[in-house]
Amino acid sequence: KSQKLRASLAGSARRRPESNRFTDVAWNIFDFAIVCSGIFSAVFRYLENVEDDGLHMDTTLLRIIRLLRILRLLRIIRVIRFLKQLYLLAYGFMEGAMAVFWVAILAGAAIYLCSVILVRTYGHPTEDNPDYEFFARNFHCVPAAMFTLFEIMSSPTLETYRKPLSNNPFLICFIVTFVLFGSF
Repeated sequence: KSQKLRASLAGSARRRPESNRFTDVAWNIFDFAIVCSGIFSAVFRYLENVEDDGLHMDTTLLRIIRLLRILRLLRIIRVIRFLKQLYLLAYGFMEGAMAVFWVAILAGAAIYLCSVILVRTYGHPTEDNPDYEFFARNFHCVPAAMFTLFEIMSSPTLETYRKPLSNNPFLICFIVTFVLFGSF
């Protein structure tokens, strides 16, 4: 009875329930390719050092082989299959990166929309406007307005905007709303 128990435990220790025959073959081929690239690299390095009777290897081929040796680092991906916590951490990082990407797209669209509104409203002031220089510098075109709004969103210090804001109540409401929604 104890021999049957030991045999079943030894057999279950060798089996991997999540293993798939196709993935095992693919990983074996991958390992074989990496080992072969290491062997080829060693052979080419040896041939590079040996220069008898004008034997000269193409150096670009050797550089490509050396760059392919970096692929050996990809073997670490196999470890992720066996470590569930590491896999979950990597998966969470990728999901977080995707969320940051979409937030950046949404913020860019909001900055673009707000800059178009500001350029149409304040982008072409008359020369008798007391804030002509400020509006002509910051809101004369959409890219300049986008950069100004990005500065306000990333660092909402409104000291330089004090005078123009005091003369334009609509601009006060617009900038304060933009800072409230854009900073969070």
